[in-house]
Amino acid sequence: MSYSLFTFFHITMPEEASEIVQSVAISSPTVEEKEMTPLPVRQMILIWIVTFVEPVQFGVIFPFVYFMVKEFHVVQDDKMLGYYVGMLSSVFCIAQLFTCLPWGWVSDRVGRKPVIIVGLLGNALFCTLFGFSKSFYYALGMRFLCGFWNGNVGVVKSMIGEITDSSNRGLAFAYWESAFGLGTIIGPMLGGLLVNPVEQYPSLFGQSQLFRDYPYLLPCLVGSIFSVMGSFLGVFLLQETLKPKIADYDSIDTMEEENVPLLGELSLDEPEIEIKKPLPFNQIINKKVRMSILCYATWCLVTIMYDEIYALLVAEPLKTGGLQLSAFDIGLALSFSGFVQIFGQVFIYPKLEKRLGVVGVFRLAGWMLSFFAFALPFCSDYARSIVKSPDGIYTSEEKSVVFGLLFILLAGKTFSSVIGYIPCIIFVNDSAPNSHSLGTVHGCGQIAASLTRGAGPAIGGILWSWSISNNLRFPFDYHVTLFIVGLLSLVGVWESYVLESMN
Repeated sequence: MSYSLFTFFHITMPEEASEIVQSVAISSPTVEEKEMTPLPVRQMILIWIVTFVEPVQFGVIFPFVYFMVKEFHVVQDDKMLGYYVGMLSSVFCIAQLFTCLPWGWVSDRVGRKPVIIVGLLGNALFCTLFGFSKSFYYALGMRFLCGFWNGNVGVVKSMIGEITDSSNRGLAFAYWESAFGLGTIIGPMLGGLLVNPVEQYPSLFGQSQLFRDYPYLLPCLVGSIFSVMGSFLGVFLLQETLKPKIADYDSIDTMEEENVPLLGELSLDEPEIEIKKPLPFNQIINKKVRMSILCYATWCLVTIMYDEIYALLVAEPLKTGGLQLSAFDIGLALSFSGFVQIFGQVFIYPKLEKRLGVVGVFRLAGWMLSFFAFALPFCSDYARSIVKSPDGIYTSEEKSVVFGLLFILLAGKTFSSVIGYIPCIIFVNDSAPNSHSLGTVHGCGQIAASLTRGAGPAIGGILWSWSISNNLRFPFDYHVTLFIVGLLSLVGVWESYVLESMN
């Protein structure tokens, strides 16, 4: 049984995961078996930890963002809240759109580690300040600054690309994605359980004027503590992975063909070697890179639009097409989906990749997500058919039935989402012309992802507000928003065929 980051936590991996041997060449739908290079366990654990904090802070607002914007009194008609909720959700990624390529460029020159530390500390500061929001535009500014200072995702992908080879990269990205899974659990859980602590936990916080005045501060403050802890670990334990190498930049990924990590054995004491200048930007962003990034961006758009519309649908009153759940209920459901995400990443994805190949897994994910997007709005139809209260108040039995159905749909969506993300990351990583363009390629990928993740919530919010106020019949009522998401998922499937034809 091979070692992984789970040995650090004394968790036993299934034999199937340890036996994975894979080729990330996306031209082949099947996987050629060869011996897998052992992963650098300590470095992977540290990368996993510093990655974990971003989904915590990104997801902490989702259980309460609808109610927060409502308290800002920016609109008189609650049906228009979707516009502003979408704007507040998307501004984090819009900020990253302007900074992820510069952060990638900086990391290619000064190293990955300094950029990661700055991102973690920026997250901690501005997430805390977001908790003090008393107006919509102040909250918008803090979320923008939080995204502005955070370029970690693209940089961390470059680090993983530098410490892995073609035999273990898929497994490494699967483990890395599990950090997002756990963050997806912890973030919404913090948002749902810690919001408005004066009312939820009067025996502990009933006398606190601070949390009475700022009911959304506590979950943001706790989320920031994770960032500070991650930055300390990064400073003292995380190794720099960008090592100067002499390389022939006219060849493509010769090191991967030799089946060795880009860094070999990690060591902080290696002497520096004179390095050639990196490739010009126009030679890095070739046709294959552009298509890989487009595939990744489409998947990001699909998943973030689904998440935004889901957050609005579950909070919206039953009579207008929602499920009328509380912030606590929303946080609970999202936390449950995080467990599904981890299970899918660690136990299911490796088996699927071994059987179907990277491209095959992505296509399966696209069809699955399309199905669950089409199905979600019918959950609201079913809830309205069984809830007898005119005010939309659930009995315990009614709530159990609706929650059970919602969990099934959310689990299916989460599973399909995560098994689609890992291939996208591999597409982008393996399209890079050489190791010293990884930061730039992943930076460009993160720009595209940030663009779609920034536009997605805004588009989703606009579509949702329009759909519940247009007085049109099915399917152009609230159903249409998720129908569009389902169709976009199938566009991603088509793009995978175009990408495969380039190899």
